[in-house]
Amino acid sequence: MYKIIIWGIGNVYNQLLNTIHYFEISNQIEVAALAANECFGNMTLDGYPIIHKSEIITKEFDYIIVATDLYFDEIINEAVEGMGIEREKIIPFRVMQIPNLNFGEYIRLKNSKLSIVSNNCWGGLICHTLGIECLSPFKNVSFSDMDYIKILNDLERYLKADPIWNGEKRMDTNSNIEVPVLKLEDVSIKCNHELDGEAAIRNWKRRRDKFNWNNILVEMYTEYENVEREFLQLPGFEKKICFVPYESDRKESVKLYRMPGQNKFWEAVNSNAGVGRNSICYNVLDILLMMKSCRLQCII
Repeated sequence: MYKIIIWGIGNVYNQLLNTIHYFEISNQIEVAALAANECFGNMTLDGYPIIHKSEIITKEFDYIIVATDLYFDEIINEAVEGMGIEREKIIPFRVMQIPNLNFGEYIRLKNSKLSIVSNNCWGGLICHTLGIECLSPFKNVSFSDMDYIKILNDLERYLKADPIWNGEKRMDTNSNIEVPVLKLEDVSIKCNHELDGEAAIRNWKRRRDKFNWNNILVEMYTEYENVEREFLQLPGFEKKICFVPYESDRKESVKLYRMPGQNKFWEAVNSNAGVGRNSICYNVLDILLMMKSCRLQCII
């Protein structure tokens, strides 16, 4: 059981209350206190003591759950820079909203320093949803199937190389803007959320330097069975997951359905990396920890 301080007692806290009670009743967490910007005397809310945020450092706790999106970055800065609280001790409230989340397994994943290799934005979106640092350059980028397979066949060599930008740009059909395309030796990297190629190179190198070679999960989505087969046959990776739009008998593959309003398969892949509409059709911790067969737990 983990001792938790919840920072924030506004609308998000009220929406989260039943979820908090669930984690308490299932003996996963113990709420030590609620932290607020203002506190008058010995106040309580829903049976929890309310403390002023400045008192957090005097309390015994394992993690802080930040119950706001609007002021999340401001709270992070105040906690880390102003109070000396470790960034790893702070969790966004959206983690508690992930269906079927086991808090202990989440902490295990959080502490495992997982690096995700992905052929589109799935890896970065998963890290955002879980509130964990992205320890991989494969964020906000995409590749052709063949270029991605080529990288995976010699990942160490490609990650030792530095990408270059010769000024090439390509239209991103999702954002309807031109984005830079980097060259990494003989493969192309489409930078989906960058406008400047030099900035994209800096971000690639910064994230590459954090890569954890001791804990890697490799993800791919594809609509082609031959690509799925080639990807899953790649040697050297203990943890692989492949999203496909058709039935597959391979244990590492998960079938996803396109929902209303989704025209392309990658939209289904990305939406299932978040919490919200058309999301989480699988147990994300089962996939990231590779604890059991990664089959759909529900079909919406």
